[in-house]
Amino acid sequence: MLVNVLTLPLVFFFLMLVGASGKACMVLNNTLLQTNVEDRFRGRVMSVHMLMWGLSPVGTIPAGALSDLMGVRFVITVQGVLCAAAFLSFALFRRDIKRME
Repeated sequence: MLVNVLTLPLVFFFLMLVGASGKACMVLNNTLLQTNVEDRFRGRVMSVHMLMWGLSPVGTIPAGALSDLMGVRFVITVQGVLCAAAFLSFALFRRDIKRME
C-alpha cells in the first residue's frame, strides 16, 4: 500500500510530461507545416493534415480488434516495427525532407 501512495505522484508527473510533450509536438508540427507551405497551397495542405484526426479510427479500431485476438504486446510491437520502417524509408529515400528550409 505504501508503494502505491508513493508512486501515484510520480505517475501523475509522467502523465503530465507525456501530455505536454504531445501538445508541444502538435504545435511544432503545425508550425512547420504552415511555414513551409506556399500561401496558395496552405488550405489544401491543412485539409489533408486534418484528415489525420478524422481517419485515426481507421487504424485504431483494427488494432484494438487485433489485440483481442493476438495480444496487446504483439500489436504494439508490429505497430512499432511499421513506424520504424516508415521512418527509415523516409530517411533513406527522401533526403530532401531533411533539407526543408
